[in-house]
Amino acid sequence: GSAEVYTIIYPNPSTGIYQISASGLMLEQAEVIIVNALGEQVFNQVYATTANNLETTIDIGHLPKGMYILQIRCGNIVD
Repeated sequence: GSAEVYTIIYPNPSTGIYQISASGLMLEQAEVIIVNALGEQVFNQVYATTANNLETTIDIGHLPKGMYILQIRCGNIVD
């Protein structure tokens, strides 16, 4: 069977500080990756999950204004 991961990221737009909430993660760690519009990785951090959930705050206010893509990788599952 396939696992479903539910992710909420807010606020959007933001001044650079985001709250991330993800549920349905099946491993003890989750990797948060952010890439810019050119596909370059600009943020990468591994977080511990609790009861298959991830609750964290990230600050990317130092990055230039623009559109970014956030990925949450848990083993071979990317959301």
